[in-house]
Amino acid sequence: SDEPPSASDQEQLRHVTSRPADRAPFFTVMRRHHVVLERLEDRCQVLQRLVDDQLEQRRSVLEFIGRLQGDERLALQGWLFHYWVLTCTHRKSRMKQLAGAVLNIPSDVVTPFLTWRIFVARCRLDKAKQRCEVTDTQASRVANRITEVEIENAEQQRKLQKSLDASALLKSSCFLEQEENDRLQRVLAHSLEFLFTLITSSASLLRLSLRQRIANRDVSLLYTTKSIAVGECSVDDHLVRWINHCLALARTAAAKQQNLLSLTTSTAVARGHLETIMKARDVKNFTEDLADSVALCALLAVLRAQKDGRDFSAADLSCLQERDTEIRAERLCVEFRFLAPTAQARCLLHPIDIAGGRTERLSVFLTSLFLHEPLLPVLEEGTPKEEMLANAQLIDDLLKKLERHAATAAWQPPDDPTPLLHGGEDFQALATASTEQLLLRWANVQLASVFHRPVENFGSDLQDGEAIGLLLSVVAPEVMEFSEDPEERLDCIISAAVRCTDFELLTAQVILEGQSDMLAAFLAQLFLSRPNLAAKPNSLLAMHLGLLEQICIDAFQTFSNPNDQQQIIKMCMQLDSQWAEFTLAAQTVDEAAKAMQGVNSRMRTFLGDTLAHRAQGRPRVMLDAKEARELLIYTSLNAAHVQSLFVTEAVDSFVISRLEDVMRKHFHLLREVFRFYSVPTATGSGSGMTLEGVMKLYQDCKLRSKVLAPRHIEVLFVDHLDASAAQDRALSPGSFVEVLVGCANLKFKEKIETPHEQLAFLIENHLKPHACQETASLFQHMAYNVKVRNILESHVRELKIIFQLYATMDTSSAEAMQRAHTMNIEEFRMLLQHCEMMDGTFTESAMREIFDGIQQSATAEAEEDEGGVGSEGGEDDAQGIDDDEELSLSEFLDGLVAIAAYKFPDPFTAFDKRVNQFILKLFSAVQRHWSRKRISPHVDNMLNALQKKLRQ
Repeated sequence: SDEPPSASDQEQLRHVTSRPADRAPFFTVMRRHHVVLERLEDRCQVLQRLVDDQLEQRRSVLEFIGRLQGDERLALQGWLFHYWVLTCTHRKSRMKQLAGAVLNIPSDVVTPFLTWRIFVARCRLDKAKQRCEVTDTQASRVANRITEVEIENAEQQRKLQKSLDASALLKSSCFLEQEENDRLQRVLAHSLEFLFTLITSSASLLRLSLRQRIANRDVSLLYTTKSIAVGECSVDDHLVRWINHCLALARTAAAKQQNLLSLTTSTAVARGHLETIMKARDVKNFTEDLADSVALCALLAVLRAQKDGRDFSAADLSCLQERDTEIRAERLCVEFRFLAPTAQARCLLHPIDIAGGRTERLSVFLTSLFLHEPLLPVLEEGTPKEEMLANAQLIDDLLKKLERHAATAAWQPPDDPTPLLHGGEDFQALATASTEQLLLRWANVQLASVFHRPVENFGSDLQDGEAIGLLLSVVAPEVMEFSEDPEERLDCIISAAVRCTDFELLTAQVILEGQSDMLAAFLAQLFLSRPNLAAKPNSLLAMHLGLLEQICIDAFQTFSNPNDQQQIIKMCMQLDSQWAEFTLAAQTVDEAAKAMQGVNSRMRTFLGDTLAHRAQGRPRVMLDAKEARELLIYTSLNAAHVQSLFVTEAVDSFVISRLEDVMRKHFHLLREVFRFYSVPTATGSGSGMTLEGVMKLYQDCKLRSKVLAPRHIEVLFVDHLDASAAQDRALSPGSFVEVLVGCANLKFKEKIETPHEQLAFLIENHLKPHACQETASLFQHMAYNVKVRNILESHVRELKIIFQLYATMDTSSAEAMQRAHTMNIEEFRMLLQHCEMMDGTFTESAMREIFDGIQQSATAEAEEDEGGVGSEGGEDDAQGIDDDEELSLSEFLDGLVAIAAYKFPDPFTAFDKRVNQFILKLFSAVQRHWSRKRISPHVDNMLNALQKKLRQ
């Protein structure tokens, strides 16, 4: 209806349907109207009785008044007559006495009496009329009220009749809707069951699909003795019972086939095979009774007939033609490979496992076969509920044990292509990347935790077989045992490769000669058969798969009892509340599946194309982009970036070409320098050179001068941070070489004219002799320790604020006031004095030694190095070194580290902890000093930052 429900109606609807409603049902409105009508009828009856009582009282009052008036009239008349008699007698006596005295005629006695009597009667009549008028008014009001109630009663009667008619119509509609609802719920149950079955299939939830397939099978046939529990039997015992059950099916089918063969013409071989099956004894020992392969041949024939949907055939027993048990086992393995549910299961079966009685892998293979096709009958309809519950519990216990034993051999989990993506890529990037790149990515993903270096080509990186062996041990650990001995390792690799792939490609010659096309073809074949890309437990795809699996499990449990409509509705409501997450999970899983299908299709095309080229005698050239990629990175310059380095000069393509020629000439040195001074980025996107690495290179290569001070390095570093690496605060290789070009220009532009000569001079005279050398300075080794740098990074914001404040403190000269971004020795001393760091141990001379030592570490031998350019230039540069007495932020941090080592020389405490303690003490002292001197907003900002830091 259109009426809102009351609180009690909402509570009742929530109790019945477990779902809130914002409109009242029609039957609730009808029931409410019915209650109102009943109340109005009761009220009408009460008012009717009240009116009847009032009318009855009115009649009684009127009768009483009439009688009272009659009695009063009679009494009054009698009294008046008696009074008149007495008065007349008295008057007569007086008249007689005065007869002589009064000669007038006596007055009329009746006239006054009647006048008075009339006057009194009129007064009483007026009063009675007034009382009658009041009574008439009250009676009129009551009569009007009775009339109104009768009218209202008639209206309510009409409404009640209308509501009753609507209620009757609503009841008929509700009955029809209930029938339609029951029919729709039945259709909904079947549709949802089909939907979740489809989702289970599309999402590759094979484990759930297998459980659903075996849920209604009669497992009790395997356990004729009720006292035997699943937990009391081993996996081999279960398999023995199942094989004997399949043998019984094979004997029955063989007997029927034998009768048919006896009536028609057939070979003696087929009769012999059927007789062998009919005479086969039950398996009692899993190790010995399967060695002749007879029971396994019977199992193969039954499984083939079930899979193809046909009758048992003697042609499926062709393996029995072989008398030699090893050859029979070999043929049996070939036949079973077509029935293996997964690629891992195909790797498990080996002839020696059957003929030699090795049951470890054989039991896993048979377990996977049982989980996919148990060959058990479906429970009959009408089975008692107790038996169905007992069978369900038996199935659950059995599946738990067999699933643990088979692991992933029974089902291959859905593949997640996410590990093949690089940072910032999506699934669409897999379609644009080359197949060779995808193979290298896949190999490196698998080898990430076991191999010491990345695989970047299909030749030299795989030539010794170590990477291939480790790859096989990761993707197929059940068949590959890695060996350190090269010859033994090759044998293991070739043996495992044969079992993991459909056809043999890998040989010892292919590996040792590094035949890149065949090795790439083998990796493509291995990727198709054993991708090993199952979603990790903490991955996004695993979360979506878990949600889909849980929803499907709940749905299948609900559909196990289709007559429970309330549970189906509850499940639909739960699905409605999770619909957004459900659709997102289904969409994500579908995108991942389509991406993997596309990759697999490209792998098959690549495999066929590679083998076709090999067959034509034109081996395909495989990707070896390692050197080419890095050469392009280290020797390509951005024209706009280079132009920003040469503000007063125009940079054309010729200048850039000459610079790139120099970088190509020294490519290996530039790459080595970058790798030496770079660190892994915080986001895990690779490696980059942080400001600390650039400053360490700056110091190692003795580049400090007046024209190339540390502040210039910091400006170059910030200006050339890539937008993609801004979060990591690290230079990429391309940005690194641009910074080198900028350094060379700043340092040598007054002495060397062309940019490429400046860069060449920097490389030859500074990078080659000094870079990538293990420093002999103990302080640099301690100061640039990763843990120390992490401590400084955690406090860099507050230290930068302090540095900026004290860099403006020296106002002794105009030059000092202009250098507001660097700190001179006076400002450095002022900071230490404010923090009360200066004492008998740490004197001013020690402070000066630290201040000078920081700068000298980057300027030693500078005059000697630069003297080769020209005596005049060397002199100017040396003079510039002496004039540069300002510390940049990075040198200021080095100074704090040096003071921490000086003030806290405790050898039993880790140096990074001592640095952290010193910095916190510095923060506290600065806060204490400036808390009473809030002279500027900068000071207030610093105090707020220090207060937050010290509270942590």
